[in-house]
Amino acid sequence: MDLPTTLKKSIPLLLPLLLMTNVRAGQFVLDVAYQLESGDYGSDTSTDVSSIPLQLKYFADVWSFALEVPYVSVRGDATVVPGVRGQSAGQGPGSSINTPTSTTQSVTRSGIGDSQLSVSRAFFPQQQEGIFYELTATVKLATADQKKSLGTGETDYSIKLSMSMEMGNWMPGVSAGYQLTGDTADTDFNDVWFFSAGTGYRLDQSSRLSAGIDFEQAVNDGADDFTAVSLGYSRDLASQASVGINVKAGLTDNSLDKGLSVFVSIPFK
Repeated sequence: MDLPTTLKKSIPLLLPLLLMTNVRAGQFVLDVAYQLESGDYGSDTSTDVSSIPLQLKYFADVWSFALEVPYVSVRGDATVVPGVRGQSAGQGPGSSINTPTSTTQSVTRSGIGDSQLSVSRAFFPQQQEGIFYELTATVKLATADQKKSLGTGETDYSIKLSMSMEMGNWMPGVSAGYQLTGDTADTDFNDVWFFSAGTGYRLDQSSRLSAGIDFEQAVNDGADDFTAVSLGYSRDLASQASVGINVKAGLTDNSLDKGLSVFVSIPFK
């Protein structure tokens, strides 16, 4: 049997850091996005994935807490399993026929995806042009339907350090993290490193551009690592909400071919 294919998280790992808006302690922020990605992920057929992630975040001074729950729809290769940063069980309804001498089964399935709980600690610079640090711990909860191949049915843990700074209108940043990947009864997944680098550019007081690259080691031995580049635009609205659009392109066989996402971020008390 071929190695199971993988699907990457839709939102670039660095983008939230670059597009971070000014929020107050004691404030909630609701993020809603629509994401569409397409690629063959190393298989013989193309797979289209659409998702609507909802994230509720609470800011408490230097601490912040977030819960994200996505609704996911997948059409294509039955062995492609959507998940947080590329989880794949290879146990989809078509995995048993995914061999070099067979035709990969194409199916459509949808439902709630795997959820995430995260906590972050921010370290603000003493001066305006100093370096901003953020340390984030995340738990991926197995809330997706494993029988539909919408998740692995296992829990993952990760920790990430992000750094950014302001240099005039530029906002460069980098992040690095490590993920402990939950193993299934049939597959031992690799624990992986992941990295991001990019920059934002302030066009004016309310609008920004961003560009970045994301890399993550493959969770399966013999599979290509995930690498993708992204370009984004965001704008603050008079209501203190912000909207944005992001396009992505993969650079390896195990990455998406192309992707598009739009989002709105709404702060409230």
